[in-house]
Amino acid sequence: MSTVTEIAAEIARRKQELAELEQKLEAAKAEAEPENIQLARKLHSLLCQWNHTDGCGWFYEFKDKQEDWTGHAHAEYLGKARKLSHRCKEKSIGYQFAIEVYKMVKE
Repeated sequence: MSTVTEIAAEIARRKQELAELEQKLEAAKAEAEPENIQLARKLHSLLCQWNHTDGCGWFYEFKDKQEDWTGHAHAEYLGKARKLSHRCKEKSIGYQFAIEVYKMVKE
């Protein structure tokens, strides 16, 4: 029979395993998203200067528990992503390179 301490340690271990699996799931979901969606998320995280409590609706734009890409903030950054992606393709560079350059210049 297990002691209380052993059971508590097992619960803690399994919670850690569950947290790691949840992180893997979120990463897999993100990788499965279309490139423009991934880029829109990245651009929002890099560029948005608004207060996310009352200035930017990014974290409030949901329909049926799914992000609403027609919402103001999501549509804005999806538009930026499409423009950046299109321009990078015209110049034969990856958008990742454009983001690296932006980060370098911003520093």
